[in-house]
Amino acid sequence: MSASRFAHPDSRSSVAMVLVLAVIAVAIGREVIAVYHEVDQRTRLVADQADRYAHGTADDLEFTLEALFEAGAHDAVRRVVQQKALADHIDSIFVLNEQGTIIASSNAMEVGWHLNSSPFAHLGEAVISARREAVSLNMEHIRDGRRGWIALIPVEGGEYGATRPPAIAVLRVDFGWLDAQAARSIREIIFWGAISTILLAVTLWLILSRLVTSPIERLRNALLQSAHTDTFVAPARMPRNEIGEIAAVVGSVFGKLEESRAQLANLALVAERTNNLVIITDAQSRIEWVNEAFTQITGYTSEEVIGRAPGTFLQGPDTDPRTVSFIRSRLQRGIGFQTEILNYRKDGSPYWLSMDVQPIRDDSGDILKFIAVEEDITQRKQTEIALRRQRELYDLASRISNVGGWEVDLETNELSWTAQTLRIHEVADDYEPTLEMALSFYPPEDRELVSTSVDRAIAHGGDWDLETEFITAKGRRIWVHSRGRAVVENGKVVRLVGSFQDITNKKLAEQERETMLSEVQRARDIAEQHAADLAAQAIQLEAAREQAEAASASKTEFLANMSHEIRTPMTAILGFADLIDEAKAEQRQAHIQTIRRNGEHLLAIINDILDLSKIESGKMTVEKIECSAIEIVEEVISIMRVRAEGKNLTISASYETAVPETIATDPVRFRQILMNLLGNAIKFTEAGSIRVAFAMQESEGGNRLLIRVKDTGIGIAEETLPQLFQPFSQADTSTTRRFGGTGLGLQISRRLANLLGGTITVSSKVGLGSEFTLSIETGDLTGTAMLSPKQIKTRVAGTPSLPSVESAPSRTDADTLEGVRVLLCEDGPDNQRLITHYMTKAGAEVQLAQNGQVAIDRLNADSEPFDLILMDMQMPVLDGYSATRQLREQGRTLPIIALTAHAMPGDRTKCLEAGCDEFLTKPINRQQLVSTCRKFVDQDRERRTAA
Repeated sequence: MSASRFAHPDSRSSVAMVLVLAVIAVAIGREVIAVYHEVDQRTRLVADQADRYAHGTADDLEFTLEALFEAGAHDAVRRVVQQKALADHIDSIFVLNEQGTIIASSNAMEVGWHLNSSPFAHLGEAVISARREAVSLNMEHIRDGRRGWIALIPVEGGEYGATRPPAIAVLRVDFGWLDAQAARSIREIIFWGAISTILLAVTLWLILSRLVTSPIERLRNALLQSAHTDTFVAPARMPRNEIGEIAAVVGSVFGKLEESRAQLANLALVAERTNNLVIITDAQSRIEWVNEAFTQITGYTSEEVIGRAPGTFLQGPDTDPRTVSFIRSRLQRGIGFQTEILNYRKDGSPYWLSMDVQPIRDDSGDILKFIAVEEDITQRKQTEIALRRQRELYDLASRISNVGGWEVDLETNELSWTAQTLRIHEVADDYEPTLEMALSFYPPEDRELVSTSVDRAIAHGGDWDLETEFITAKGRRIWVHSRGRAVVENGKVVRLVGSFQDITNKKLAEQERETMLSEVQRARDIAEQHAADLAAQAIQLEAAREQAEAASASKTEFLANMSHEIRTPMTAILGFADLIDEAKAEQRQAHIQTIRRNGEHLLAIINDILDLSKIESGKMTVEKIECSAIEIVEEVISIMRVRAEGKNLTISASYETAVPETIATDPVRFRQILMNLLGNAIKFTEAGSIRVAFAMQESEGGNRLLIRVKDTGIGIAEETLPQLFQPFSQADTSTTRRFGGTGLGLQISRRLANLLGGTITVSSKVGLGSEFTLSIETGDLTGTAMLSPKQIKTRVAGTPSLPSVESAPSRTDADTLEGVRVLLCEDGPDNQRLITHYMTKAGAEVQLAQNGQVAIDRLNADSEPFDLILMDMQMPVLDGYSATRQLREQGRTLPIIALTAHAMPGDRTKCLEAGCDEFLTKPINRQQLVSTCRKFVDQDRERRTAA
């Protein structure tokens, strides 16, 4: 080996030394860089800690104020602000309303100031912007030296993004302590960095000198020696030993790395096996990893949730939207937070979580991930809900029973009242009582009693139970029931507890009861005096009960009779209607007459029931107009003669005294009474005659007209005469079965006679016949001619006979409707065909409308005008009342005639008030319908011609 290779050993050593120094310099440089990064990281950590503290404090204040505004507890805002301002590191807090006035402040002197005139005027633009944008200001947006400002926006009853918040709270946080802590941490980092750098340099110098420089030097000497001997002699200690030490150091380093990996594996195992849910998401809140507890609690596998945002599948219908908005806001701003939320499992069952979400940032401050650690608090929430429900139930029970509770802690001398106790005292919800203040509510005469009871319980234990007067905060004087009990622990009274009840109503009731007892005593004396009277009344009541039972039995019998009376003509109507199709031409007219006759009979039954109903309800009215009683009597006799002759009976009239030519009465009701009396006489007379006697009766009470109807019929037993004029009654049930009838005629007739100022009496003997006497007032007869019996006979003899009621009405020119265009508004198909047939036969042109709306549309669309409207009042879509009103509001003046099955007096008024010109009831009388239409068409044409 050539010795020239080792010609300059000093230079070789210098090169080794340079290498060693270079390694040391690199190590020191890396250590300085590490210190710089640690200082920067600590600075960022302090800033992040300050930001987190500020936002956490701000969030707490925001939720508290928002809850107070939503609950309407505006009086509590000032007290809450002052309490929150006492926390560490908070410099000041104040709340502005929409007008910029400070409504609450940690400095009470500032309340009422406007922002522009306060020490915080330089925040004006920022506050206006916050109100306009309705978002929270970041801490970095406004700085005042080293003190950070945060503007909060509590929104009453709304969520983030509301157009205009009702108030803005400004929080001033003192970050001086954080700055001092950061400076202290940086000094410590620099100091210990310098120490570690020096130690590292010395250590590297020693290690490199031992492991590199010394072995190379020995190896060089060995090579030089071998150059002179041409034989290589290894040094006493081979460089490989030092190199082995270097390998050991490297192995130690790798061991540390393996230990770090093991620690990370353990942390991962803890995260995987913990009972808490652990979620790692990317910067966009998409799930990257979940632990086993997440899959067990939610029911979702990790494959089902990777890449999804938790809120898209965990939140449900009862999740609080304000909490969701809060979470979304914090995630968007990259701020850590803690909250509680209601989520839903995969099977739809709900569960509660307590969340702690923190961002993970890189060296530049950008968010890399979010880590969420969540605890299942369902059991705690259910307990809280149960406790809240119990409190609500207790409060409800307290309200209902008007009982409150109280407690005095004798160690702190603090007095607590329940909500109901506060209400009884009529003080505010935030009222803070003391024992002295509580005693002051009692009036002086009761205060000493209560105070003595309390002092005795404190000194010796025991209970008290008092009822005293009480004066509320509003000055009302009431009665209260106060109970108290001493709570003893270790032989010492430590607390007083009790109940408090408003017993004012009870006291008033007791006073009323005492007053009532005295009144009852007086009433007892009076009652004893009237005992005999009550006994007599009892007898009368028993008789009345028997009469009521008899009347009830009569009504039951009447209903059975009505069923028979209604079903009998209905059977004939329906049966002969079926026979018309099968009958021969000569038989059909007889069938039709039978249907008509039974229909008229059925209508008469219905009219009787309606008349009685109107009389019973007091709605029956009568008129007093001038009319000829003679003509009415002769007319009724003429009409009933046909029916009498059908039974081979004779009807005759006699006039026993002079009779006035006219009287003032209601001719319709007078005629109805006579028709009923004569009809009964004919019905219950099998052979013989019927005689009508006419006479005047003069008395001090006024002139009366007497009409006696005497028959030779079956007669009435004397014991049944009192029942004759009761409703639903006939002489006996056999009479009803034999002769039929509703049993209402005589009851209606007597009541109509009463309305006409008279009455009806009867006398009868079984087998010999009956005599009914009708009397009615005649009114003032001054100036009225009196006709003698002879004059009456002469006048009656010259009067032509009246036509039979069953003869068909004759057709006159006045009944024609030629050239009349009619709009029939009717929804019933059968009535449409019947009324159209009547009107068409009379010569009219008829158009149909199924309801009121169709009628209005037809009138508005048809170019050819109508002369008349027949309007049914009960129809679907739009009834006749509404349709008539709309037509009159449109200015239409053509005649409108109401058609309705309602026949009460009020129904006519209702139709006329709606705008109808006339009122016709169903079933429709053909001749009356045609003549009424003719009348109103002519009147309308005359009016238009005159106009």
